[in-house]
Amino acid sequence: MNKQISRIIIADDHNLLVDGLKNCLNNTDGLKVVGTANTILQCLDILSEQQADVLLLDVQLPDGNSIDIVSKIRQQYPTLKIAMLTSFTEPSVIRRALNAGVSGYMLKSNSSGIIAKGVHLIANGQFFISPEAQSQLESAPMQVPSLTRREREVLHLVVDGLSTKEIAAKLDLSFDTIHDYLRNLRIKLNAKSMADLVCRAKDQCL
Repeated sequence: MNKQISRIIIADDHNLLVDGLKNCLNNTDGLKVVGTANTILQCLDILSEQQADVLLLDVQLPDGNSIDIVSKIRQQYPTLKIAMLTSFTEPSVIRRALNAGVSGYMLKSNSSGIIAKGVHLIANGQFFISPEAQSQLESAPMQVPSLTRREREVLHLVVDGLSTKEIAAKLDLSFDTIHDYLRNLRIKLNAKSMADLVCRAKDQCL
């Protein structure tokens, strides 16, 4: 009797990591990498051509934040399990991924053994979050910050994808003023980067 093989697609733009991950998973019983992608667009193309059981997604790809497409992929491929494999440890990013419906969240800093175990469990219909990611969630209970009207206005434009220069032009304010607003927003939302700021805004429905 043939042992069932779980087919994996990896979407990540760091080729050295992808090569190492492919080697790890292909040498794990019951797992086989059947495709890789460097961008969201490539990922969607591969999914339309290659049947898979698990999709491993990095949060930030060159053409966007992959959490934004999780719901779309789940609707189009209801049997596909999606897991994040990323370096993002911010609780807001983890929560947003979980809210989008992923089946797992693992960190690139995790050992190959933990990643392989997680992929196995996810392929078999179980949920898996690495101990490190779980610890990050538990250490930062979600709080909704108090924002001014202008801060909310700037934040909404950031979420819409506008650059600092574009926001300044749209609001008829100086670049430095918008820069200050963004700095204050990162402080209030405890965001370590612009990508994290967007994730926290969406996570908390601000």
